[in-house]
Amino acid sequence: MGATLATLIDRVQTNFGETGTAYTTEAEIRQWIQEAHDRLADTGYIVAQATTDLVANQENYDITTATATNAYRIIRLVDVQYLKDGDTTWHKLQPAKWEDIRAWYDSTESTAGTWSSSGEPAYYCWYGAHLYLYPVPSYDETGGLQLTFMAAQLLDEDTDTTRLPREYEVLPIDYAIAQWCRKDGRADLEQYYMARFMDGESRLKSWLRGGRDNKVRMISMDDTRLVP
Repeated sequence: MGATLATLIDRVQTNFGETGTAYTTEAEIRQWIQEAHDRLADTGYIVAQATTDLVANQENYDITTATATNAYRIIRLVDVQYLKDGDTTWHKLQPAKWEDIRAWYDSTESTAGTWSSSGEPAYYCWYGAHLYLYPVPSYDETGGLQLTFMAAQLLDEDTDTTRLPREYEVLPIDYAIAQWCRKDGRADLEQYYMARFMDGESRLKSWLRGGRDNKVRMISMDDTRLVP
């Protein structure tokens, strides 16, 4: 879903009758489209899932290695679930404050680095690049930790798509044209295209607030299909 990066670049260049001159390079247009995507991603229109392994006696998990293809920035964790030892049913973890989970660790970790309280996790805390679990798992479970998150993606290949709903595909083009106009000293056109972009951004936010279950389907970061 959404136009490819190559298509977006072509449409921006066509608007100005250029095909990548020394004045405005394709690299600059790519950067502008990425900036537009990052702003739009803050609306939460991309929701992705990823899993990682639960490891016995390991309290923290590098969230950057667990995220799906091209998700270079997690905006917000929507849900965290885990599998019990040898089970196939997902169970929801509850969020906890960093100061609380740190205090729990301090009261249960021995000087040898073992845990007096371990078993099935019940709480998680996202802090920095890591997800912390408490109690610390007492077992190994392949793919036993599942994250659902709002994300921004890296648009670095010509075939990458914004995954925007069709009616909003033009927004990165409007943003890029506005930046081109700014560079070219065309303040009136810059304002016009930025106004178009910001209006579309506002409409996308309103659309999402109308109910994700009814208005938006989960978008897979691993392919271009919409997942029901």
